[in-house]
Amino acid sequence: MKFNLNTSVVKTREERLGTIIGWKTGKASELSRDSSYTCAGCRGNGGKRLCETIGPFTQGSGCSEQMVECQAGNIRDAVLIQHAPVGCGTGQACYNSIYRNGLAIRNLPVENIKIINTNIKETDMVFGALGKLEQSIEDAWNRHHPKAIFIATSCATGIIGEDVDSVASKMQKKLKIPVIPMYCEGFRSKHWSTGFDATQHGILRQLVRKKPKKQEDLVNVINLWGSDVFTPMLAELGLRVNYVVDLATVEDLKQLSEAAATVGFCYTLSSYLAAGLEEEFGVPEIKAPQPYGIAGTDAWIRELARVTHREKRAEEYIEREHRRIAPRLEELRKLLKGKKGYVATGSAYSHGLIAVLKELGIEVDGSLVFHHDPVYDSNAPQKNSLKFLVDNYG
Repeated sequence: MKFNLNTSVVKTREERLGTIIGWKTGKASELSRDSSYTCAGCRGNGGKRLCETIGPFTQGSGCSEQMVECQAGNIRDAVLIQHAPVGCGTGQACYNSIYRNGLAIRNLPVENIKIINTNIKETDMVFGALGKLEQSIEDAWNRHHPKAIFIATSCATGIIGEDVDSVASKMQKKLKIPVIPMYCEGFRSKHWSTGFDATQHGILRQLVRKKPKKQEDLVNVINLWGSDVFTPMLAELGLRVNYVVDLATVEDLKQLSEAAATVGFCYTLSSYLAAGLEEEFGVPEIKAPQPYGIAGTDAWIRELARVTHREKRAEEYIEREHRRIAPRLEELRKLLKGKKGYVATGSAYSHGLIAVLKELGIEVDGSLVFHHDPVYDSNAPQKNSLKFLVDNYG
């Protein structure tokens, strides 16, 4: 079972999806072929060729707790408690900068992130630090009166086996707001992206309305900070945008179950939440290529229109946009002729950016991605971003 909302612990990416972080140098077509040997539950299907669940722990990038920091820490009327040594809080500086810039870009009131670190020390590792956690939750409430409090675990709390659930439950009853534990110790998973899933699991479990009133024109957009490109796009179809998780409010998260559909700009980021909303709350996940480049964006718009019953408006919009961009596209292709590009970023995001470069006539000889998800949580073949890239762009 992928979505067990009775437990506060989410399955890691290597357990659910067969995600890998190590692969020999080769062609994208070879990685697409070889990774098809794995899938969710790869231990049981003979998937040995690219299977990290049977290998030793290794990690050379960011950790899951950092991803919780950049997700739960960016919800505007919530507070994130880092139950961790103060060193784990060093990321607050850069995430505060990104958060403030993100708010400014979206024309929202600029403020600082609200993250509190419990400052676990050596004595706490011996005697426990649940008292510090409880005090930090009290401090969060007294300072900010948030509408929800998230708790991120750390390697330190995992080592000593802190019973975070008990404190969360106790303080939730006391404060009468959701207090959400998220288990994201750095060594829990080799894949930093499991931190996305930990935050999204907590949201599904404790925030999303269980008895939703459907809004037929509302679409969940799982996104990071950035500029708002989706509101004008979806407005062409008569749809409204519910941006999550970054820069959202607790109310935005509660109404996730009320939407007509869920889309994402990167399937690495959106996989767990989108599939969970469909399975647990009946909100359809748009199963199409990512909206990058002409081929992917056209397919994405058409599938969203099909699910929301707006096919005629979609075709008219696509035709208008093709006409609008044609002259500029021709100019750019002439300007960029003979240029080479290289992409280094998250896996599904990388696949989308390569598609854009290829459509601009830029030659892409290589790419470095931070990990590879052979499948996503819905197991939908339409979302196989690497196969789509290979099939359409070489």
